[in-house]
Amino acid sequence: MNLGCIIGYLDNLLLRVPRRKMDENKTLILVRTNGQSSAIRWLEDRNIQNQFCVRYSYYGDELSKQNVDHYYSGGKWSGIFDFFEANKVLNEFEYFWFLDDDIESTPENALLFQRTAIEHGFKLAQPALLPDSFFAHSITLANPQFKFRRTNFVELMMPWMHRSVLTRVLPLFKDRHAALGLDLFWHQLTDDPTNDVAIVDEAPMGHYRPRRKHLRTNLNKQAINMFSEKKETIETFKVKRQLAVVLSAVSKDGTYLIRGPKLWRALLRGFFHEDNRKHSSGRALYSTAFSLFFQMMARTDARCFDQAAYEQFIEHSS
Repeated sequence: MNLGCIIGYLDNLLLRVPRRKMDENKTLILVRTNGQSSAIRWLEDRNIQNQFCVRYSYYGDELSKQNVDHYYSGGKWSGIFDFFEANKVLNEFEYFWFLDDDIESTPENALLFQRTAIEHGFKLAQPALLPDSFFAHSITLANPQFKFRRTNFVELMMPWMHRSVLTRVLPLFKDRHAALGLDLFWHQLTDDPTNDVAIVDEAPMGHYRPRRKHLRTNLNKQAINMFSEKKETIETFKVKRQLAVVLSAVSKDGTYLIRGPKLWRALLRGFFHEDNRKHSSGRALYSTAFSLFFQMMARTDARCFDQAAYEQFIEHSS
C-alpha cells in the first residue's frame, strides 16, 4: 500500500469522528444589503441567532448613516473592509461568513454547513448551489453523490473563512468593490490548499437573482467599473487562472475519494442524477459535463499568483 492510500485510509477513519466541538457564536455572518431583500429572512430564525452573530452592512440611497448599524455606499468587498475598520471584531470570532443578500436557505442547512466546515477543518469553504440557481461556475453546483468536495475554488458569493485566512485577504478588499479576480487565487492563501478548501454539497443553497445585474447597477451609479477593477487585480498579482477541479471528496456514504477514476465516476453519477437533470438549466448541464474533462486534465500544483507581489502589497498596506 503506497503512502497516498495510507493517508486516504486514515483520513477516512478520522472523518467519522467530529474534529471540533462547535461553540455558540463562533461565526460572524456579515451581509451587505440595501435592506430590501426577502431572501435572507432565514437569518432571523432563533436557532441561527443562537449559533451565529449576524450583522448587516448597508448601502443604498434610501439609507443613511443615522439609521443603520454600518453604512458604506460602495460594493460588497470594499464595504466589508470598511466594516472591519469601523468594528474591531476580527479577533472576537474564529470564523466569518460573507453572504450575498439574495442567498436562499433554511436554518437547518446553514447549521449543517457550519457544522461540516468546522468538523472537517475547512479554512475557506462555501455551500454548494441548488441545481436551478443562477451560477457562474459549474463546480459550485451541488452534486448529490457527496457530502463535500475539496476543491481549488471558492467563489465570492458566500465564502466562509477562518480568521487566519481573513487576516491575509482582508487588506485586498480595500477599494475593491466587486473584488473580481480575488477568488481566482485566495485559496492559495490558506495554509494547506489541498485540504483547507471545500464546497459542501450536503447543505446546498439557492441563488435566484440574475448574476451581476444588481451589482452592476449599484456600482454604475457610483461610476465604478468592476471589470477594470478585475483587470487591475489580475495585473497587480499576476494571476494565472487555474481550472477549477475537485481534489478529493467524501461521498454520501462516507467513502473518501482522491482525485482519480473512482472520484470521476462519482462526479459523473451525480451529473446524471435525476434531481440534477430535472432542475438544472441546459447551460448548467453543458457546463458541468464540460468541467468533467477538466478533472482529468487540469494541473493545480503551481502558484496561480505572484507571492512576492502579494507580500509587497501587504507590506505597503500595513
